[in-house]
Amino acid sequence: MTGTLTFGAAEYAGRVERTRAAGDAAGFDALIAFSSSWRPGNAFWLTGVTPTNGHVLAVAGPHGLDLLTDQAWDVDSARAQSWLPPERVHGAADLALAAAPLLAGARRVGVIGWELLPAPVYVALCEALGSGGVIASAGPLLDRLRMRKSPAEIALLREACRITDVGAQAFADGIAEGVSERELAIEIEAALKRAGSGRLAFPLILGAGAERTASVVPFPSERRLERGDLVLLDVGGTYGGYCADLSRTACVGEPSDTQRDLLETVLALYHALEEALRPGVRADELHRLAVGLAREAGYELPFLVGHNTGCENHEEPVLDGLSSQVLEPGMLETLEPGIYVPGVGGARIEKTVLVTAAGCEPLSAAPLRLW
Repeated sequence: MTGTLTFGAAEYAGRVERTRAAGDAAGFDALIAFSSSWRPGNAFWLTGVTPTNGHVLAVAGPHGLDLLTDQAWDVDSARAQSWLPPERVHGAADLALAAAPLLAGARRVGVIGWELLPAPVYVALCEALGSGGVIASAGPLLDRLRMRKSPAEIALLREACRITDVGAQAFADGIAEGVSERELAIEIEAALKRAGSGRLAFPLILGAGAERTASVVPFPSERRLERGDLVLLDVGGTYGGYCADLSRTACVGEPSDTQRDLLETVLALYHALEEALRPGVRADELHRLAVGLAREAGYELPFLVGHNTGCENHEEPVLDGLSSQVLEPGMLETLEPGIYVPGVGGARIEKTVLVTAAGCEPLSAAPLRLW
């Protein structure tokens, strides 16, 4: 389920208005939001369209908002997904050539998704603007606007989390000696699809054993589960184009004392983060809290401990120790402390929570303890 009628036109129009205001404040007289099938969020948030096998440009020019897709064979689908009138959705084999007339009169154009924009498109856009025209990165302009979710977005995220919980249950039910990682992954993905998921938010991560779980992001292989293995899952279903994210760690049989200490420490870190999450706390404060508690237990936290989610799996603010963003009601965070010890294995627990006026509300109900 994507696109148009996920929200009403009024919600999209409000997003465009806020984006234009932010662009004006940054000194741009036109904006381009670039998206690919790998990173759909920029254009999807503005237009409702997710590129399935190509690229799209949302052009907020002097004369309104238009969408260009290089999937010429799929223009009808893009028009069906988008809230825009059909005449504002165009097929364009050459995105820059088609964008040029939509930017007529603009001299300073900001690109949202600068890091994704192909060099040939950038060069052609510069040529189309001519001398005196400037194309520059609009930086995190849209990231800031996407941080806080509307009630309609939160409703979709709740459903994405419910769907993902079904996948977590399939994981818990499917762990057994002799089952291969790939077989278990197939059961999880099938459960997600049966529960109503669209595309997966990211390729399913699943691995078993000390070496594979300690690698942080193992992808399913033909390795078969053995007694005593730690088994790590990271998965996200989607609904209406919005992404959930969940991690769980289990053990085939009873964990060893060393494994149990690892698992219990990660679980305690998760609970400490959830208890500390509230409006007014800074993202880097949460990261420092988790790092300090891990060190008290004799471990290191090498990576981020959470991130926002929405149209894309990873959105701002990220709980990586670098962001000073103050958390506000309406933001989401996936809390995901993980510890990875060579020779022992890795463990990660992740749940999506909504920042509320009173603290936070978990959107996932899947059990955290699977050992």
